[in-house]
Amino acid sequence: MRKPWRSFLLFIGLGAAGAAALIPYSLEAVEATMAASGIPETELPPAWMLGLLSMINPLLLTTIAVVFGHLLAHRTGLTSVIVSRDRGESDAGASSVAWTRAGIAGLLLAVLFLVTDLLLGDRVPATLSFGAQEPSWYTFGIALLYGGIVEEIMMRWGLMSLLVFVGWKWFQRKKSTPGPVVFWSAILLSSFLFALGHYGATALEAEVTAVLWFRMLVLNGAGGIVFGWLFWKYNLETAMAAHMGTHLALHLLYFLFLA
Repeated sequence: MRKPWRSFLLFIGLGAAGAAALIPYSLEAVEATMAASGIPETELPPAWMLGLLSMINPLLLTTIAVVFGHLLAHRTGLTSVIVSRDRGESDAGASSVAWTRAGIAGLLLAVLFLVTDLLLGDRVPATLSFGAQEPSWYTFGIALLYGGIVEEIMMRWGLMSLLVFVGWKWFQRKKSTPGPVVFWSAILLSSFLFALGHYGATALEAEVTAVLWFRMLVLNGAGGIVFGWLFWKYNLETAMAAHMGTHLALHLLYFLFLA
């Protein structure tokens, strides 16, 4: 069995690409923060330096996640098609049922997000609402690359694999493989942290009210649970497909029914 160095470097490269894609958004956020604090633009570092600095955090988190995932995922039974093939495993792959379920999950999550925002109405600012904010190609690209791929590498491949491994060794060490309780605990905890991780983006757009807290935790948490379940039952790539499918379906539903 080969050492999966190619997939290791590929995942880190995807993290770097996702971090680079966030640079315009990060620069806009920095400028807005500085303007609100009254600091003149002349006192800011050059844009290229701010851009490079903004890449450090997501790239570092991705690298840590890839290390944990590559070390621990296969020990717990969690898999990735890309990594398994890199290891030389000939049976790596996913059935058509897995991909179909991932696609359906993405569509249902998109419907849930849109309906929730439409029901909440004016309590969700237009800058956050899926039903009021017209998507752009830039946000769509970030959603697919950073959301659908990089976030899944961080939260599922890295964090969830670590949580499953730790839960298994602490609470079920006599078992040869982790049980459902360990997997569900890891799914729920990683989903909560995944939802909480969206606080910064939410706070940047509006004051975080009780309604926005509820929306952030419930919608992102629901997505995390679905993606985590797909990772557990199938592989990392089905979780990525569902995550990307959610963003794709959100854009299509917006243009079909709300534009």
